[in-house]
Amino acid sequence: MLNEEHTPGLPVLTGESMLLRPPIHTDPDTLGGAPPIPDKEAALVILHELLGKEPYVPKPKVEEPVAEPVHVPEPIEQANPIPMTTVAERIRARLRESKG
Repeated sequence: MLNEEHTPGLPVLTGESMLLRPPIHTDPDTLGGAPPIPDKEAALVILHELLGKEPYVPKPKVEEPVAEPVHVPEPIEQANPIPMTTVAERIRARLRESKG
């Protein structure tokens, strides 16, 4: 939403756009400083407590399978490694070839 009184070419964020969650890279819940948002079961426990209802017993969490670590093979050493030259060295070599 744009504010009517603003510098042309520069949008001013007001109203509805300020109510949206911040981008993930600036969200304080993902930066490790704030506690995480409770999951659905924790939210139900809190809600029952706030509303004065009988205590909610959360359902047991389903354990997610642990992923197997990925095997990364060791690098194979070459018998005659290819010499690495910098761009500057290749340019100098071409200039020497063109002069000669």
